Amino acid sequence: MFLGPRPGATNVSLNTVIYVYQPRPVENDVELDPKTTFAKIENIHDPPASRNTIYYPAELLEPNTTYNVSGSIMGFSAWWTFTTASTFSQPEYEYILTPYAWPIALTISIIATIIFIKRI
Repeated sequence: MFLGPRPGATNVSLNTVIYVYQPRPVENDVELDPKTTFAKIENIHDPPASRNTIYYPAELLEPNTTYNVSGSIMGFSAWWTFTTASTFSQPEYEYILTPYAWPIALTISIIATIIFIKRI
């Protein structure tokens, strides 16, 4: 799973978006504290089964403010914080690899190998 802005990030642009990239297309629900409304929430499905949810704040975020992001992601309670910059700047995106990526990739490759061998 990838989250943005990355947990603990500082100097985050005031026009940043909140995003959650998940290896499977399940619902998620995210809130910001201090309370922020979202103008748009966009779900982008990436084949074969991943999903990227982007939350667009309705207004610029407050400068020099620590935001707490909380909610439910892939059925689990999740939270992280980031701190905004003092002035407007372009957003930076960083990806954080989930610790489950390697076991999931290994499992998928084993299943694909078994299916391929059975067809021969």
